[in-house]
Amino acid sequence: MNRASCEELFIDAQRKFELKKFDAAEEVYKKIVAESPSFAKAFYMLGLTCSFKDQKVKAIRFIEKSIKLGLCNAEVYDNLGTIYASQNNFTQAELNFKTSISVAPDYSKPYFNLGNLYKAAFDLVEAEAHYLIATKLDTNFGIAHFNLGNTQKEMGKYAQSAESYRRAINVDPKLVQAYINLANIYELSSDYENAYPIILRALKLFPDQPEVNNQHAVILQKLGKLQEAEIAYLKTIKLKNEYVEAYYNLANLLINTGRHKEAIKHLKRTVSIRPDFVEALNNIGFAYLELGKLVEAESYFKKAINIDPSYHEAHENLSSLQLKQGKFEDGLKSVFKGCGAVEFTDDQSDNFTIIIG
Repeated sequence: MNRASCEELFIDAQRKFELKKFDAAEEVYKKIVAESPSFAKAFYMLGLTCSFKDQKVKAIRFIEKSIKLGLCNAEVYDNLGTIYASQNNFTQAELNFKTSISVAPDYSKPYFNLGNLYKAAFDLVEAEAHYLIATKLDTNFGIAHFNLGNTQKEMGKYAQSAESYRRAINVDPKLVQAYINLANIYELSSDYENAYPIILRALKLFPDQPEVNNQHAVILQKLGKLQEAEIAYLKTIKLKNEYVEAYYNLANLLINTGRHKEAIKHLKRTVSIRPDFVEALNNIGFAYLELGKLVEAESYFKKAINIDPSYHEAHENLSSLQLKQGKFEDGLKSVFKGCGAVEFTDDQSDNFTIIIG
């Protein structure tokens, strides 16, 4: 097969690749490299095809072969770095991203990928630095602005984080999580008045997005609009039946308005989805306590403590309950455990006197 024939086959393979017909594309690329072993771009595309088929080891081998054949542009090194990163090979990923930058210093993508790599390694300073470069080189790089915002938020740089989220939204209005995170920045300082219009804008764009509806409900609740908040939580649950946070938040709203029986129903749904949710177990106990059902309350406080023996609130609630029941020694022990004190024996407990009144 001559070079012209291989080029025709390559065009056919590219069409298949673009249509995501990866099995068919792979067969054609393999035929090309068998007939023309120096066709570097065919090896590269064969590597990308294998990567999309989650055959990462093969992908690395074929792309490295294309580099040996002289295909040494920035995109090749960047994609190779991305594949190494997916294999948790930090060293080779970093090396290839840096090589991509050395080949094309104005190419934004490897800076972005290095930012992702450093963020995954909890090196937030380096992550921020590389996201900043990526967004400077490409001001329309929406996801880079978003990841920069996330990094700055983790660093406690809330003003810079908010600005990065705004840029992300301006560049890519479909970045739904950017609205949620920007609203959350305002929530951190209890500035719900400024959080509210942001989440309303997101709700208008994404009316059926569960996370947006839950955030809308949270802000309504904080603003004291409890009836509207309840409706928003119920809509969230309808959109996503296993949304743990929505059930939990709704239950807390109901507890705060004295509707303990309804709250218990939603909290039990919460722990059916996430059995180790100690806050929910504790709140079931609290709701039962408010209803005067002491046995049930004690059972749920103990369930929370069994899962997390250091959970202070459950120890406090259990202690309060035990004292109400006249179980003074048990109540005293629960107080000490809740404070992180060393547990003492029954003999030692006789040395303490409880004074009521």
